Amino acid sequence: MSENKKSRVQRNKTKNNRSDLILKLSIGLLAMALIILMFEFFYPGSNQDPEGDILAGMDQQEESSSVMASSSSPESIETKESESEAKKEESKEESKEKPKEEPKKEDEIIEVASDDPNVIKAYSGEWEPVETSQGGPHVTNYEDGSADRIEIRRATSQVTGVSEDDMIEYWVGSDGGAEDKVTSTILETSTQRYYKVYLTWNDGQGWQVTRYEEIYDFIQ
Repeated sequence: MSENKKSRVQRNKTKNNRSDLILKLSIGLLAMALIILMFEFFYPGSNQDPEGDILAGMDQQEESSSVMASSSSPESIETKESESEAKKEESKEESKEKPKEEPKKEDEIIEVASDDPNVIKAYSGEWEPVETSQGGPHVTNYEDGSADRIEIRRATSQVTGVSEDDMIEYWVGSDGGAEDKVTSTILETSTQRYYKVYLTWNDGQGWQVTRYEEIYDFIQ
């Protein structure tokens, strides 16, 4: 009887041990499942396929390469050249339609030869007449302060570039006895240079310089 009791006790212990082991394994599996579920919840993108990402990147590179190739293809180059030529033609047509502005006529000054030994250099040109306040029949008035003397002095200054404040008039008189032609000989005080200026009267326009000379000295 005692031996039978011992064997039953041992069997009961063995069953209890197996039950405990199964319970522990079940709890461990359940804990692992919970951990996996939590990891999936907090890191949902960790299971993405890296090979898929690489393939997607290669596809994007191929698409960009194809776009670049198409933009540099002969057809696209020809199209750009055609557009450039069309723009050039349009600009040419616009320039033809616009009237060209005529250049302003400037005084043409020409250095001319002179046989006078007193002349250093001589110049002729088509200078504009100086503005005049005189009208009607003209008779030259050589008196100081007259309209003729004022306008002759102004015309001489404009052509020679000598300021009226830096000018001394040595002679203003008729050129060869003509009523409508005079000569004016001046000294530029700052440089001590002498100039002889030839002027002609134009009715309604004023005194016009036709020639001037840089001379060595004043000779009346």
